[in-house]
Amino acid sequence: AQFIERMTSYFPKEADAIARYVQLLRQVGKDARWFYLEKAAKGWARTLLTPVLKRGMLRTAGQSTYDVLKGLTNDEELIGVLTAQYGDYGLPPKRSSFAAHALLVAHYLGGAWYPVGGASTIARNVEPVITSRGGMLCTNAEVDTVLVQRGKATGVKLVDGRELYAPLVISDAGIAITYGRLLRDGRDERPAASTAPSSAYVCLYVGLDQSDAQLGFEGKGTNQWLLPGPDHDAQVAAFEKNPDAPFPLVFVSFPSSKDPSWAARHPNRATVELMAPAQF
Repeated sequence: AQFIERMTSYFPKEADAIARYVQLLRQVGKDARWFYLEKAAKGWARTLLTPVLKRGMLRTAGQSTYDVLKGLTNDEELIGVLTAQYGDYGLPPKRSSFAAHALLVAHYLGGAWYPVGGASTIARNVEPVITSRGGMLCTNAEVDTVLVQRGKATGVKLVDGRELYAPLVISDAGIAITYGRLLRDGRDERPAASTAPSSAYVCLYVGLDQSDAQLGFEGKGTNQWLLPGPDHDAQVAAFEKNPDAPFPLVFVSFPSSKDPSWAARHPNRATVELMAPAQF
């Protein structure tokens, strides 16, 4: 309700479009439940239910974010504002799936959360769950190569010489690095050759020797997207052609101002996080 009220105050002539936009977000959220339920079905039930459960989600997934919003309004500035968080899913409005956009935006409508003690508390709480079931969590453990036996990945060799084995090996290093550097023995070139690099970002983490209160960061618990204008597709295209062009977006966040335990743990300190696109 607050989102609709605030957006309507900025664009009073587009009140109906804004209300219908939020209805669409909610509808995609409902469709997504059925879509993910299909993933859990098995056997004949999955075969029978798949067309029905996927129908709603595939309808919006196959449309671009821009096309869906253009069907609601002709106000290009409003479209630019509604899609200003596109950096969260990596593609500008004319190249992104509306379903991806809607799921991202809708999950913010109830408000965002931040873990007390910082993001590292998530890892600290997950670790005992992993270790209690026989797993192991390794930090600062750089992988040298993926170990392959009889055409199957069986583990990893670390740069310190240790070898760790597992029934399933998953790499999140990206397909170019995985096939180009980590699978040096028995690697298959085809996936890397046929897959272009995805969107990339550069992040800057700043530590300051004054408190949030001293720096005026208090109340900055929101994430900020700074953009040069509403035509995100044109700005991304210009940046892709020339990396010296202005950033199409810059994300700014103040983690220390979000964490209620920060001041007690790190007095007279503050942090800022900045993120912007970068050529791979």
